[in-house]
Amino acid sequence: YGTIVSGCPLFPSELFCLDLPWRVTEQRSKGTAEEVRFWWKYAEDNSSWLPDFLVTFWAWFVESKKSQLMIILFALSVPMTWRILSVSERHRRWEYTCAIALGFAGMIFILTQSPLIRFGLGYFILIPSLWSARCVLPQIQTSPQTSRGFFSRHLLKLGQYLTATQTMVLLPTLFAVAAIALCDPRHLGDRLFLPPHLPRVELERDTNNGIEYVRPVDSIQCWASELPCTHYALNSDIVLREPASGIGVGFKLTD
Repeated sequence: YGTIVSGCPLFPSELFCLDLPWRVTEQRSKGTAEEVRFWWKYAEDNSSWLPDFLVTFWAWFVESKKSQLMIILFALSVPMTWRILSVSERHRRWEYTCAIALGFAGMIFILTQSPLIRFGLGYFILIPSLWSARCVLPQIQTSPQTSRGFFSRHLLKLGQYLTATQTMVLLPTLFAVAAIALCDPRHLGDRLFLPPHLPRVELERDTNNGIEYVRPVDSIQCWASELPCTHYALNSDIVLREPASGIGVGFKLTD
């Protein structure tokens, strides 16, 4: 898909890009990559004695509950990792270590490159899910005294029917639902069942080199507008590959 759209299979990375007529320029690829990382959004004039990265991090952290949730899950994963490895059988520690390493690698990549939880929610709930299946579930199954309260009794009944593998499948879903509920409880129903209606934007029509398209007036997003749609005016070097065949055969860049 990346090759068809941009000429680069790993767009916005320049790695493995092909020499195609519609390939995006290196400058535009780098610009798109910076927008995705978007740490620049929180860069401010630092008049304090604190390092710039701490000021930027704090601005990101206090902006939303999602940012705070990412840091909380990352911090909780550290003691959970110690607990998982301490109760695991020696011959299975390598398996757990690989899963834990994947979780931390994913979290660190997301936090350093593009700190949006929607890009890597699975990484942030991987270790808590593994901890619940490996440490919490066995304790529930072997400790009848935990069944005193209403919630504990039902949790015990559930634990008696679930294996560790089934728990590893169920818990990520529950953690994801809990994360969504904590971050945006007002729209929980929309996120779980049907997505919310897409916004409608005012459009204006434009033509460039025989290409007719629409542009949103006061937005940088087309949403569900008719195609082709772009939020910026087309450059003069973009033309139809075969004008007689129309837009169906694609575009190309002129020299």
